[in-house]
Amino acid sequence: MEELVDSADLKSAAIAYRFESDQPHHALTVGQILAFEAGYGEIVTLSGHQICYIMKGEIMQRPDVWELIRITNDGANIDKILSGWYGGYANGDSWRLSSRISKIEDHPDYLYIVTESETEYELYKSVRRFSGMTAGIYEFYSKKIEEQNKLDTSKVITIEILK
Repeated sequence: MEELVDSADLKSAAIAYRFESDQPHHALTVGQILAFEAGYGEIVTLSGHQICYIMKGEIMQRPDVWELIRITNDGANIDKILSGWYGGYANGDSWRLSSRISKIEDHPDYLYIVTESETEYELYKSVRRFSGMTAGIYEFYSKKIEEQNKLDTSKVITIEILK
């Protein structure tokens, strides 16, 4: 793990940690993912091969696709946004798993959501769905959580799509 300090003001820092792997979505464990629930940041992919930890104080996010998911850890519900952006010729698709949702406002065409890391999302209802990439990410986390539950039966972790 390489620490990257972007600014003395942590609220405006863009990237705090970078995890790299030849298999991009295998770099974080379920335990590491659940550790982000505290609201210190969010997980996001860059260039298809890096998973980054984004600090508080980012700009408005308007993903191309999104779903609300609930992770239940030993009875505690953690609602998050799994969002995706389509890439282009030079850039690949990217995805993000937000920190815990702290505020939701329902508007006619979109949801306005603020997470505990103070990131704001405008989620248009017309694009609420998985992309091929975000469906794969959801399936990956589902399998990892299932494996974790088999290893440690003392507490049960679940993941589901919120309707």
